[in-house]
Amino acid sequence: MSDLPDEVTDAIAALVIAKRRTNERGNAARVPVLDHLIRDELARVGEVPARRPDAALRDRADALFVDLVNG
Repeated sequence: MSDLPDEVTDAIAALVIAKRRTNERGNAARVPVLDHLIRDELARVGEVPARRPDAALRDRADALFVDLVNG
C-alpha cells in the first residue's frame, strides 16, 4: 500500500488504535519516528508540483481516511 518503512507504518497503526480509544482532548507522547517523517515531508513540500483542486480525488481521499480510522 505504501513505500513507508515498517517502523513508520507500525507507529501509524498504533496511533490510530490509540486514537480510537480516547477523545481528541487527550494528549499522548510524541512518536519520534512520525515526527521525523513529518519534518522530512514538510521539507520536501517545494518539490511537489502545484495542482488544481480535484473534488473527486478529495472525496476519495476523505473516504480512505474515514475507512482507515474506522478500521
